[in-house]
Amino acid sequence: MLTGGLTYAKKLSSVWSIGVGFSFSQLKFSGTENSILAGYRLAILYKPSAKMGIAVEMERAPYGHSPYRKIPVFPSGFRTEWWMRISPSVQTFLLLQKTMYSPPSLAFLLKYIPHEKIRVRFGIDAAVSTLWLGLGIQLDKIRVELNTGFHPYLGATAGAAFAAQTRPLTHDHRQAASGKRQTANRKRQPASGKREICEIHHPPSTIQHPSSTTMILFLLYFFLLSLTTFSQEPILDDLVQQEEVNAEDDALQLQAELFRKHRLNINTADVSDLEQLPFISAYHVQQLLLYRGLMGPLLHIYELQAVPGWSPALIRSVMPYITVEENWFDNAKREKWLKKGKHSVMLRYSKRIANSDSRDNLPSDFKMLVRYRYAYRDRLQYGVVADKDAGEPFFGPVQRAGFDFYSFHFFIRPKKFVQLIALGDYTVNMGQGLIHWQRMAFGKGAETAAAKRQAAVISPYQSAGEYLFHRGAAIGLKMGRWQLYMFLSYRKLSATIDRDDSGVPLSFSTIRTSGIHKTDGEQKGKNQLGQLATGAVIRYAVAGFSVSANVIYHRFSIPMQKQDRPENYFAIRGRQWINGSVDYGYTWRNLHLFGEIAADKRGAMASLQGLLLSLAPQLDLALIRRDLAVGYQSVAGQAFTESTTPGNEKGTFLSLDWRPLPGVNVQTFLDQYFFPWIKSSTDRPHRGGDFQLLVRHRLSKRSDYYFRWRQSWSQADEWDGLNNSVSGLTRSWRFHQQVWMSGKLEWRQRAEFRQLLTPGQPAIYGWLYFTELNFAPPMKPWSGSLRLQYFDTDGYSARVYTFERDVLYFSALSAFYGRGYRLCLVTKYEISKKITAWLKGGITLKRGATDVDVRGNPDSIEIISEIRLQILVDF
Repeated sequence: MLTGGLTYAKKLSSVWSIGVGFSFSQLKFSGTENSILAGYRLAILYKPSAKMGIAVEMERAPYGHSPYRKIPVFPSGFRTEWWMRISPSVQTFLLLQKTMYSPPSLAFLLKYIPHEKIRVRFGIDAAVSTLWLGLGIQLDKIRVELNTGFHPYLGATAGAAFAAQTRPLTHDHRQAASGKRQTANRKRQPASGKREICEIHHPPSTIQHPSSTTMILFLLYFFLLSLTTFSQEPILDDLVQQEEVNAEDDALQLQAELFRKHRLNINTADVSDLEQLPFISAYHVQQLLLYRGLMGPLLHIYELQAVPGWSPALIRSVMPYITVEENWFDNAKREKWLKKGKHSVMLRYSKRIANSDSRDNLPSDFKMLVRYRYAYRDRLQYGVVADKDAGEPFFGPVQRAGFDFYSFHFFIRPKKFVQLIALGDYTVNMGQGLIHWQRMAFGKGAETAAAKRQAAVISPYQSAGEYLFHRGAAIGLKMGRWQLYMFLSYRKLSATIDRDDSGVPLSFSTIRTSGIHKTDGEQKGKNQLGQLATGAVIRYAVAGFSVSANVIYHRFSIPMQKQDRPENYFAIRGRQWINGSVDYGYTWRNLHLFGEIAADKRGAMASLQGLLLSLAPQLDLALIRRDLAVGYQSVAGQAFTESTTPGNEKGTFLSLDWRPLPGVNVQTFLDQYFFPWIKSSTDRPHRGGDFQLLVRHRLSKRSDYYFRWRQSWSQADEWDGLNNSVSGLTRSWRFHQQVWMSGKLEWRQRAEFRQLLTPGQPAIYGWLYFTELNFAPPMKPWSGSLRLQYFDTDGYSARVYTFERDVLYFSALSAFYGRGYRLCLVTKYEISKKITAWLKGGITLKRGATDVDVRGNPDSIEIISEIRLQILVDF
């Protein structure tokens, strides 16, 4: 192959340039004559300094001569090149190039874009007199470049480049991953160049998985590029490591936004105040209280660096929510709580449209949320919530009340003998979640602070989820070192109900937690199960030590009866269920011990013990040991376990957080677990484990990137001839970074690759890449975010999860599978000081089938579009 071109660049500013030019290529395919192509190119250059820069180039070649002119193919593509000057005469470069072959029709272009392969090349250029000689490596090929004059990108002047590859292009390497398909194609195709050229322009439908070399080069590219970028990772995306997250639960974001507007004074806050701060553990709370008791009030927030266990990363995370200065909110009289608070009204509308299913285009297939809140800090809160899910009827004979779900809450904290009073909807959290937990619970992750469950015992419920809350009354009392929390709740739940021939309910098998009632069956089971719940928490607390006794009782209107299957042998049965537990926490110097021991109605036991230890100022450790009996059951438990509900599990979790150098953070965890009894996904007891390594580098106050490697293994539900279970292995690699290019312009990008291996079966792959631009111009009422994403997986089992920027209070965690692109735009506009509007639009182009793990018709294109509008009024 011989390529060449000429590019002329014009400077627009000190850092930006734009270039135009032409290019030509002479290609030699095996068994064919030469083909000559010519076209034009457009280039954009960003050069923040004389030593480094980034160039993005788009190329189109609609003119050419080929022995097979009957095939109307025109190559086009883009190039992204990063370079850095090592010395005045030596520079390194790294280039990503993607070429697409298609006729000039948009439908055909969308059809073949996901199949084309991105090429990665890196190497070194050196100046010899007035010539630049470059040696680059492109996977298994050697590419030599020769430029006359100055380098066309570095000097932003004209130049010419020529390249030669060590061997001619063939179509064989494009079908190396298809196996039998390649053999079949050879049998059908004559040995002619015409057929070979056709195969190049019409690639096979099998996925072209990136090799390990390609993946390493991608990560190297992001690493080198990050040396010129500035970033800070969002806290929520940092901590949430589990894949399934309820987008309706926005309690964490509501609490964070409340403290952002009215910062907590950490010099006067007690334990109940501090435990409401997001992302800090009981260990950090106790260390702060001990330091404050010894040294007195803090003079500045930066004094937190002297508190044992408070790392710079943790301080940066909580700084938007805390202060050391007294404000009038702290001393306001209670009679002014009803006058000095903030009212807010929020309206959110969401709509999703897909071209593959007409049901997604029904008039009722929209989602709407209306919420009114009044809040005087965290002392007084009340409000109402109305929610309708997509597909549910809105008014009419089926839904005369309009919205499908209504909620009301009233919450006050007098801060004397009566600590709190809750009426309406509220959440209850006990111990470490073995018997009851209703707030967002983080799963396994490298953050040692997230290893322990921590939340207020009783909190107001203000979200739109329809399951994880109680409805009734609750009270909290405090007298000296003793605290007492009591609650009583009765509500209607949706369930799968078995009836007799006359329609009388006999029993229920499952509780439906999604809150969606679209079909006739879902409407029939809506609010058909009555649940009475009551419980209490008695706590004794002194400096550095606390112990609690917890009990909760459930009674259903009809008995629970699971299906007669082996995995349900120990399931809850009957109308009543009761759980009790004792939990504790103890802090001594740099050590924090915690745990919970629980029992259920049948006497089955569950235990979870853990510790948080600061071994050195640069090293933190978390250790959790869990031992849950085979028959242990709870109605609404959410403990630190591998299973969704606690029970039938033994395991050990170890996490380390090491900061060897300023700005460098190494986090890792290892978890091994064992299920003594069978589960729904397996037919025998089995073992498994997880390992994760995360390396984060903070280059400056505004620079941050990380690399994460995670590996999970578990015995699958298939067995070999020796009566041994077959183990499955899942690996994932992720590189993430953000970019502060100038002012309020931020760029984020992420590459993630997944691999699923099962003995005796083909490997399953999936990978995802997105680039995102966030902009917030100073002194402007508007801001926004633009994301372009590409994903390519072998089906749903290789899905890749990622967070998306969205409107305020909405958690957009989505699973991407199949092959396609996604474009997403989020804008925020402050209409006035009291009115703010958000608008989100997204479109996903997927090629092939949408069925789980089924490719289907490779020529079909599914287009999924969505829109979300939100208006918030504060007064």
